[in-house]
Amino acid sequence: MKSFVKTALVAAITVSSLGAFAGEILDTTVTANYTQNQATGVSSQAYQFVGMASGTGARIHSSTINATGARNLATGANSYARQRVGYAEGNGHLHGVTVDARNTLNQANGSNARAYQGIGVALGNGEIINTTIDARSAMNLAWASNTVAVQEIGKATGNSLIRNSHVNAVGAYNLANANGARAEQKIGVAN
Repeated sequence: MKSFVKTALVAAITVSSLGAFAGEILDTTVTANYTQNQATGVSSQAYQFVGMASGTGARIHSSTINATGARNLATGANSYARQRVGYAEGNGHLHGVTVDARNTLNQANGSNARAYQGIGVALGNGEIINTTIDARSAMNLAWASNTVAVQEIGKATGNSLIRNSHVNAVGAYNLANANGARAEQKIGVAN
């Protein structure tokens, strides 16, 4: 039986840089409250990126990113849901940014599904400086057997940096529910 892959991608506000070209968002307010992204079917993939700087020279400075209640959902066996809010990777920078990610939801349903939610994460030489990350009541869920749910809030890894910033994750909730499921939650982690 042939398997079809459905992929949904929402890049509400993502700055990406390749080679010598650099993207920049400066002195801007972006409102992506209650946005919804969904992919359904076997091996479906749902990606939602809000307030993300990725690649050398990609920067978000002196800006506000509103993503309250943003929803990302992948449904079906072997599905994958990835939600990134206030994210700096691959030499990307967030400086002087306010990120409102309250009540966000990332969910993967189906056997062997994976759900990853990263809020206020710096990796691969990424920087988050003088930034406020509000992730109160953020939820990351994986439902069915052998699922994995990983939630990271306020994490710096791989020569990355979070400095002079405030991360609020009160009430954050991460759940993998069924036989063989695994849940991993990291809040305020440097490794």
